Amino acid sequence: MHAADIARAFTAALTAPREAVHDRAFNIGSEANNVTVAEIAERVAEAVSGAKVRITGENGADPRSYRVDFSRFRAAIPGFDCEWTVERGARELAEAYREHGLTQEDFERRFTRLAVLRSATEAGAVDDTLRWRR
Repeated sequence: MHAADIARAFTAALTAPREAVHDRAFNIGSEANNVTVAEIAERVAEAVSGAKVRITGENGADPRSYRVDFSRFRAAIPGFDCEWTVERGARELAEAYREHGLTQEDFERRFTRLAVLRSATEAGAVDDTLRWRR
């Protein structure tokens, strides 16, 4: 789900009549975006020139169900629907990554917490409890 649609859902809930939303839990989303991780990967590969999806199966089959019912929120907030699709979100991210020059190395070294912590540990910048040294 796109952050813009999440924000719209919050706004809709906050401005809805109290009796429609008070003390109720909701699934927010769209059946059109009710897809598996593998399907998301395929949509991303379509948005990124030259990308290919390779599913290794090394972690075994994923038995979870991805079908979520969003009808309760639609009933409480008539007319609400997500504006963003998985495809549109994937294109937006791919364009932003290109625009800002993000690379594979950025993801693997700069924006992956484990890699940053490993580097900081090797440099002596954090202690054994992973707290920054002063």
